[in-house]
Amino acid sequence: MEWNINKRQQHLRILTSTLNEIVTLTANYSETNVTLDIPTKDGYTCGYTDTPTGEIKYTTSISTSDNKTIYVKCNPNTYTINFNSDGGTTVSSKTVTYDSKIGDITNPTKTGYNFGGWYLDTESITSESVYKYAKDITLKSKMDRSNKYKIYSKLLFTNFR
Repeated sequence: MEWNINKRQQHLRILTSTLNEIVTLTANYSETNVTLDIPTKDGYTCGYTDTPTGEIKYTTSISTSDNKTIYVKCNPNTYTINFNSDGGTTVSSKTVTYDSKIGDITNPTKTGYNFGGWYLDTESITSESVYKYAKDITLKSKMDRSNKYKIYSKLLFTNFR
C-alpha cells in the first residue's frame, strides 16, 4: 500500500487508505507536515517507510518538504512460549515470531507417564503450528499414565523332605 503526498495539493486534506482491509490510516495534510495515524495489526509493530522494502522510518508524521511516496511497513513481533511440564522434566521457554511456525519443541519425560503433547487450553500445539497469539503464552503438557510397567511375581516352590 502506498500514498503519494504532493506538496502542491490543497492546504488541508484528509487522506484515508486501507492495507489488506486490516490497517486503516488517516493523514491530516498541512503546508509542512503530514500527521499519520499509527497503523495497527495484531501481532505486528507498524510504521511507515519511503521505499517499498525499507525499514520503518516514520511513526506519526512526515515532513512535506518535497513530494514523497510512503509505504506501510509492519514487522512481526516476537513472543515467549513458557512450558508447564506437569511434573515432568523442565522445558526451557522459547522465543517465537508471530505468523511463523513454532519450530522444535522439547518433549518432557516423567517416570510412569507417556508424553501426550503440548496444549493451550484444549488446542494441541506442535512444532508445525503457526503462532497466532499476540501475547506470551504457557503451554501445558499432557501426561498419560504409562502401561509399560507390569509387575511380575515368580513363585519358587521347593520340595522339602
